[in-house]
Amino acid sequence: MQKEHRIMKFNYDYATHQWVLSIMVGFFLSKVITTLAKHISNRENTTFYLPYYLQMLMAFIYFIYVWYGYSPTISLAGEGQRIVFLLMIIGDLIPVLFFQLVLADEEDLQKEIVDLETVYFRNIKVWPALAIVYFIVTGINEYLLQDVMPDSIMIINSSSFGKLVFRIVIPVSVYLITIFWKNERWHTYTAVLMCLTFGSLIFGY
Repeated sequence: MQKEHRIMKFNYDYATHQWVLSIMVGFFLSKVITTLAKHISNRENTTFYLPYYLQMLMAFIYFIYVWYGYSPTISLAGEGQRIVFLLMIIGDLIPVLFFQLVLADEEDLQKEIVDLETVYFRNIKVWPALAIVYFIVTGINEYLLQDVMPDSIMIINSSSFGKLVFRIVIPVSVYLITIFWKNERWHTYTAVLMCLTFGSLIFGY
């Protein structure tokens, strides 16, 4: 009796990608909620820092946007395309890494006093590199799929090129520029801009 030899195949399809993404996003959102709960329960020993909490809100809004909107659209359009799926994986991992660097870790939460400003700024030098790589990767995917994905969420939710620039390019540019300054007011403004940007994409305004 001959044994049947099976060749390993990679599944570059919507179902596989969404299954992996759901685990990754679900795990991260549970971390966000758990970390927030610990800050609230230990609020007397936690120094309040508004940009930090706005980053938590931005993480929640962003991953809702990716999980329910952008990822299903782009993964369906890119089925079977290895380069697209590889870039999608990179694009999914970078935001998780970014927000992990922003949020307090278990070691921080065990300290007698949790200084959220120190936690927020300790990895700030890494932010620009991650942000630039992320937008390059997503931009390449948008370009590669422009013929099969004319209704890209990034495009259809902006009725004109001017609105696209206003909602994406300007907030991101301001965000990248201002993260070099340790100024609470500027970081608050840019975090609010990013929350509004992804919120407007979710609701189509």
